[in-house]
Amino acid sequence: MKEGKTLNSIALGNFDGVHIAHMQVLKAAAERPCSLCLLFKKHPYEVLTGKNPERIYPPEICEKKIYACGIEKIEYLDFEEIMDYSPERFFRGILVGRFNAGVISCGYNYTFGAEKSGNTTTLKSLCAEKGIKLIVSPKVEYKNEAVSSSRIRRAIKEGKIEDANKMLGTAYLYSGTVEKGKQLGRTLGFPTINQYFGEEVIKPLSGVYESEVILKGKKYKGLTNIGDNPTLGKDSFRSETYVFGFGEEVYGETASVFLKRFVREEKKFSSVDELKKQVLNDIERVKNV
Repeated sequence: MKEGKTLNSIALGNFDGVHIAHMQVLKAAAERPCSLCLLFKKHPYEVLTGKNPERIYPPEICEKKIYACGIEKIEYLDFEEIMDYSPERFFRGILVGRFNAGVISCGYNYTFGAEKSGNTTTLKSLCAEKGIKLIVSPKVEYKNEAVSSSRIRRAIKEGKIEDANKMLGTAYLYSGTVEKGKQLGRTLGFPTINQYFGEEVIKPLSGVYESEVILKGKKYKGLTNIGDNPTLGKDSFRSETYVFGFGEEVYGETASVFLKRFVREEKKFSSVDELKKQVLNDIERVKNV
């Protein structure tokens, strides 16, 4: 540790989704002054494979969730710069040398260094050498299994949104610009806001969801269809949300949609009238919850 410099309380991990196990690590770091979270500018998967990682949330939503845990500052590392560092070099050069760690917080299964060669046992030994306090958060379970980003991604893909929400600690959300669609919902009597998913974020199972929507700073109940509209001739994969009690045109505005409950799978109906009847039933089901 560098004498005379502020000691930082550092949270370590790959905080994709900032789920309830991540929150435990972040809050432990945030209990001490000068807390910061270390993240990578580029996801390691992207650097190693050249492909977009399948994220639960884009970075801007992860940042908001990290700050909500009480973390004061987020610092970004260049993975390409340090990917070949040994655990010892990463610890001494980055955690101590660059960020002057006084406290380090991580999860029970944290790994670091080239080819993930360091773990919490390695970190415990290195921290002891420098007199740095190490906080290792224990495993957090849901339905008798460890909470993990991979479990949450799988739950979202399978439409098990209530399970995903329990593990995330908040309702799964996506946020984006309201785009102009074909306005077919308007002709059915159910005007919707249309949004598209970014390439890097996970795509929820096609289907109809009970949702909540934040538009212009206000929260509304919603019914969201995710998919490609098979009844109306198929279209690009998107989110279409009927916002209860809201009739304004909001093209170009940002809307945040929180998925609360899976209502039914998307299906192709034999006629537009049959589709309209089903949407009315869906609305009644959601209204009565």
